[in-house]
Amino acid sequence: MLDSIERLFDEFATEREIFLSETVEQSMERVRGAREDGFDTLWIGGGDGTVNALLNQSIGRGFSYGIVPMGTINALARCIGIPHSPVAAARYLLQASPVKMDVGRVNERHFLCFASVGFDAAVVHGVDEASKARLGRFAYLFRGLRQAASPGRLPKLEIELNNPDTDQTVTASAESVILSNLQDYAGLRMFHRVRPASGKMELYLLKSSRFATLAGLFGGAALGVAGWHKWVPGVEHHEFSRMRVRGAERLHLQLDGDAVSLGADRDYVFEVLPGAVQVLLNREGNQPAP
Repeated sequence: MLDSIERLFDEFATEREIFLSETVEQSMERVRGAREDGFDTLWIGGGDGTVNALLNQSIGRGFSYGIVPMGTINALARCIGIPHSPVAAARYLLQASPVKMDVGRVNERHFLCFASVGFDAAVVHGVDEASKARLGRFAYLFRGLRQAASPGRLPKLEIELNNPDTDQTVTASAESVILSNLQDYAGLRMFHRVRPASGKMELYLLKSSRFATLAGLFGGAALGVAGWHKWVPGVEHHEFSRMRVRGAERLHLQLDGDAVSLGADRDYVFEVLPGAVQVLLNREGNQPAP
């Protein structure tokens, strides 16, 4: 695969360095000095979690980002129209141009795709790397079914969010929050209004983790039916540009498909940073694909 990508670089006469790392930490170390070495574009070969780690290492340094999908779900690549094959993705990126995209931030940690607090995040925290390697996306499904069948008590969340369209503040309580910068969430078409360059994100508030609520929400998403959540008891839908989530106990957090701990685990402030990064897209116009 790398030989094929090298030949594509030669075909397009593009100066580059390909760094093959065994760990995300090795990649992060190389990225730290890449801008000083004269590189202006950073391609990341990996899944959404790898993209998240290297985004946080490099954001604000003036890079444009190219996404080469090589992970479990590759939600970002799917949503913005990048081919699933790494070699096809490389050819696509070599003919692409930088386009601005929104970024989410929670307590100084950034994310490009989606996030959750509560049930869904607890599921992600319960999936180990061996299960992901063996079962792929089904590892999350099986863990979610186990969690729903024998749910532990999840801390009640107190939410305060700002609706950017009405400039109104909404307060609510819930057991789980699922929010996204993309229409796809973990391989499901779960959101229908959000766009990666809209200056806002969509979210669902789940009042409980009862099986009927979860099955209704994710089942409707699996069918791809817009507005399905309206018929699911205990689910609220909102759009926001800033949101605060608080709990009396430690809260589980998931960012771009990976379990994350930020230290202050009882109080999260989510913000949308409009057009904060540039991603390579081979599209007419200046908006990422829906």
